[in-house]
Amino acid sequence: MKKKFHTDVKKKQGVTLLLVVVIASAILAISTGIFNIVIGELLISGEIADSFVAFYAADKALDKFLYLDRVGGGLANGATEDTTGVESPAGCYVITIYKTLPVVLAQCGSNSNNVCVKSTGQFRCGPSPAHIVKRGFTVMY
Repeated sequence: MKKKFHTDVKKKQGVTLLLVVVIASAILAISTGIFNIVIGELLISGEIADSFVAFYAADKALDKFLYLDRVGGGLANGATEDTTGVESPAGCYVITIYKTLPVVLAQCGSNSNNVCVKSTGQFRCGPSPAHIVKRGFTVMY
């Protein structure tokens, strides 16, 4: 009888170890899921600030080109400016103006307007930025 009693105790100890492993695995899986959610939210919140810089860079370029086209004597069809190769904490931009109707149709998809300005602002400029956030505008008049 004593022998049988000892084998029952050993079996119960194995079940306890198995339960501990299963519970530890469940806690690890839940912790990993929570960690992934927190890291994702931190990355998104960091891109919001980058998005504002890109938005204002696109707005700056758009204001500049609209001013030059309307007040500064006009710009030629296809006039463009690209500052993405220059590092700048204020962001950079690519902007192009389209004035002839076939080009406006191809680039902007409008048939009633004859001038289209496309502006794309970008955060983290330079020769080879690691991570880019872009925002843009299209204005037709």
